[in-house]
Amino acid sequence: MKSAMMIIAACLVILFLPATILAINNFRSLDYPENHIVVTDPGETTADVTLVLPVFNNRVQYISVASNEPDDAPLVLSYAPATKVVSLDGLKADATRVLVITYKISALDDYFAADLGARTWGIFLVLGVIGIIAGAVYNAQKHGE
Repeated sequence: MKSAMMIIAACLVILFLPATILAINNFRSLDYPENHIVVTDPGETTADVTLVLPVFNNRVQYISVASNEPDDAPLVLSYAPATKVVSLDGLKADATRVLVITYKISALDDYFAADLGARTWGIFLVLGVIGIIAGAVYNAQKHGE
């Protein structure tokens, strides 16, 4: 019975693991908005914008774009970490607009130990689940369950 409860506890930890990882990433990052005035020429629907700070973990999914031009449907194509350039598509040709680019930046750059500790929490959780399962199997074998 004790082994079954340990397996159920491990399953509950596994169930909450994605939300925990998301919470850890939210702890490690901040949303940072930037305004950019972008002008497109006739026939041009793409633009490159240089960001001030690097994007958290260099992931393009952490970048969102809003435009004051109602005919724009901005889409992030790519992000170059070396130059901090974001390539955008879906802009109205021959228009001037203000783009609000919101992206995640590292919140713990000045706190190396806190960042390292937060990054390792996921590993500790996974190892803990493996340990619980191994302990449940050992306990079941020992007591003949």
